[in-house]
Amino acid sequence: MTSCNLCGSHHAHLLFANDADTMSPPEGIVQCANCGLVYDNLHVSNPTIIPQYENRKYDHLSQDWIDGRQAVFQCYRNLLTTFQKQNRILDVGAGHGFFLAMCQEMGWECHGIEPSNECRRFAADRFHIELGSHVLEDVKYKDGYFDVVTFFNVLDQLPDPTSALREASRILRPGGAVIIRCANARFHVPVKKTFLALSTISQKIRNFDQTVFHLYAFDKRTIARMLTEANFNNVTVFPGTLSWTASHDSPIGSLKKLLTPLIGVLTGSVYRLTLGNILLTPSLTVVATIPMPGKN
Repeated sequence: MTSCNLCGSHHAHLLFANDADTMSPPEGIVQCANCGLVYDNLHVSNPTIIPQYENRKYDHLSQDWIDGRQAVFQCYRNLLTTFQKQNRILDVGAGHGFFLAMCQEMGWECHGIEPSNECRRFAADRFHIELGSHVLEDVKYKDGYFDVVTFFNVLDQLPDPTSALREASRILRPGGAVIIRCANARFHVPVKKTFLALSTISQKIRNFDQTVFHLYAFDKRTIARMLTEANFNNVTVFPGTLSWTASHDSPIGSLKKLLTPLIGVLTGSVYRLTLGNILLTPSLTVVATIPMPGKN
C-alpha cells in the first residue's frame, strides 16, 4: 500500500474501493489511520501521470465553463493585492491561462506551469502568456523569487504535494503567500457515502453524484499540517467559491445553476455561524505565508 504523503504511515482505512477491484488489499480511496489524510492508494509518479495531462484534448470550451472559471478567479483579486510587492506570481497548473490573464491586467509579471500542450498553446495565442511544461521541482526558480504561488484545483492531483509545497516555500519571499483551491474531504467523503447507499435503491442516483476525488483529498486539518511542515505559517482556510462546471465542452445544466448558489449560501452560513469551525463546503480556499525573518 502507498505510504501517506503527509505522515509516512502505511496504515489506512479503505473508504471507497475501485470498481470491480479484485486486489488484496483493495485499491481505492483510503484514509490514513494516523493523520487522517484521504488519498488514492494506487501509487502514481510524475513520469506516469504527466503524459495523461500533456495529451488531454479540449475540443470546445463552453461559455458556461469559461464564465465559471473566471468567476472563481475574480474572488482572489483582493488577496493578490495584499501580497503584491516584487510583482511576480506563479500559477502551478495554469490551465488555459484565464487566471494569469486576470493577473496580467493587474500589472503582475506572470509565470505559469502547465503540462497540457493544448492549454499552453491556448494561453500563448489568446493571452500572449508563455507557460512552462516542467514539473515545479525541476524548474529551479531562484530563492524568494515570487510574491505569490497558486495551486488552483491542482495540489490534490500532484503525486507528491508535500514536495511541491516545500518547493513553493523556497521560491516565495519572506511574507509571500501560497494560495490553494482544492476539494474538501469533509464534504466529499460523507456525500459520496450517501450516494453509494442510495444507489442500492437505484443506480440512476449516481448520475447526480458531483463528488470529486483525485490523488488526494484535503480537509482543514490535513492541509494546515502539510503547509506548516513545509515552512508556512498563518494558515487560513475558508469556503471556496463554487463553480460546478464539471465538463469543459457543455453548458451547465439547470439543476446545477440552481443548486450551486444555494449550496454556497448554506455552507457559507454554517461557516460564519460556527465562527469558522465547521467547513462543509465542497471547495476550500487556503492561504498561508512564509515567515518573516526573526518571526515565528
